[in-house]
Amino acid sequence: MNGTVMVTVIVPVYNVEKYIKKCLLSIQAQTYKNFECIIVNDGTQDRSMDIARKTVGKDPRFIFYNKNNGGLSSARNFGLKYARGEYIAFVDSDDYVDKNFLKLPLEKILEEKADICLFGINYIGEDERLWSTKFNNLEEYYKKDDFLLSYGTILQFAWSKLYKKEVFNNVNFPEYLESYEDVYTTYKLLYERKIVNLNIPLYNYLQRAGTLSKVIGENYLRDRMRIFKAQNNFVNYHKPPHKYFDYVNFTYLKNFILYAAVNYAKYSQNYFTDLARLEKDVNKNRYNFKSIIKMAPKDAQSSLALLVFYISPAFFRAAIRLLFRKEVL
Repeated sequence: MNGTVMVTVIVPVYNVEKYIKKCLLSIQAQTYKNFECIIVNDGTQDRSMDIARKTVGKDPRFIFYNKNNGGLSSARNFGLKYARGEYIAFVDSDDYVDKNFLKLPLEKILEEKADICLFGINYIGEDERLWSTKFNNLEEYYKKDDFLLSYGTILQFAWSKLYKKEVFNNVNFPEYLESYEDVYTTYKLLYERKIVNLNIPLYNYLQRAGTLSKVIGENYLRDRMRIFKAQNNFVNYHKPPHKYFDYVNFTYLKNFILYAAVNYAKYSQNYFTDLARLEKDVNKNRYNFKSIIKMAPKDAQSSLALLVFYISPAFFRAAIRLLFRKEVL
């Protein structure tokens, strides 16, 4: 690889003055030098942009754009519109990356003529201690035909991958969702693409209080159900519905009901109000005792957890908050 291939790194920025310097320094320190970094000021209200400009100095690879606040999806779509690179990477402005974040995935993609390269991630606390490391399981993804990522075979984060720019030709991040835009988008980007994988953690995902992924708002469940409806439509369009009925049920129970239950238990300040809203909005044909038991052969642990939640939401919450006390404090 001679460095002639251009990579675009897109960094949305909104109120991250405490973190933006470390983020941009990690990008500036890349061993692969032929990149542009599009920094999208999404209407930030603090000193983030001043710090960003001072951090990168006169480095011409860093390009600044300003826009009205529209959220993470809006900022990513904005960056894609101006991207000149043949390949695309995303970095959230409170995270930071390994020095080979661009080099190793690009080498892998070019070597195997692939569309997307996956890699592992580190979960990092604000004290910079490593919480955990997660990897993708590409073999299981293909083995289980896990195109909606129901089994958790591939990490759904937009920033845990390097993409050929063309995969975004007909895919945008959903600007009408307040959260979980990656869940809405990733399966579409992966579907029928040539994917390669590196079992190396190249991205450091900061776990900080108050981040988008840890805020349960009134629209949380609405957004989750919008995502499932889009996935259900995707299945009906691309696959015979009868063949994938159990798979879609499993997706609904694990990725939507159980995921909502865990997040409400961990973070909700109005737990029983949220439960009432969940009970009102769920599809009773999919969420019932029989369907929960039926998912056990696919994922016994998730089936058991969901069964506990179905029988006693209060006990489920107590257990979850005990198990995840470090994250909820």
